[in-house]
Amino acid sequence: MARRVFFSFHFARDAWRVSQVRNAWMLPGSRDSNTIVDHASWEEIMRKGPQAIQNWIDTQMNGSSVVAVLIGRDTHTRPWVEYEIRKAHREGRGILGVHLAGMKDSNGTVDPAGADPIAKLALTDRFGTRVTYPTYSWLQGDGRKNFSSWVEAAAQRAGR
Repeated sequence: MARRVFFSFHFARDAWRVSQVRNAWMLPGSRDSNTIVDHASWEEIMRKGPQAIQNWIDTQMNGSSVVAVLIGRDTHTRPWVEYEIRKAHREGRGILGVHLAGMKDSNGTVDPAGADPIAKLALTDRFGTRVTYPTYSWLQGDGRKNFSSWVEAAAQRAGR
């Protein structure tokens, strides 16, 4: 089944690494994801303020069955990543984390692993029981080969 994936990430720091993940996901052709905006477009959205950012996220996330949180060194510090995770959890979307540690950016720089922003939120179900979501390593888990199965598993866990 075709899956639409929303990619949640730290735009300024990890856009290059994220494009590698997204491009690997898009290769099979029958897959879809949110639009990854360029820097100028993102700056324009940000200039319009928090409500414009939230509206853009809400529109982009609409129709996605899974949210993939791409975890770089500082992703856990981003308030909009937190918003995206909480929204996905509240709406019953599949959620998974993918660590980008070890991947090069456009300058060849490699970052260390960052804290898991999903675990940081300590999400619970309607009964107050802690809910956990799986995280993987793009490099160690052979993400190029396995990302689609990670997405499918997340969607199935969410009943989508």
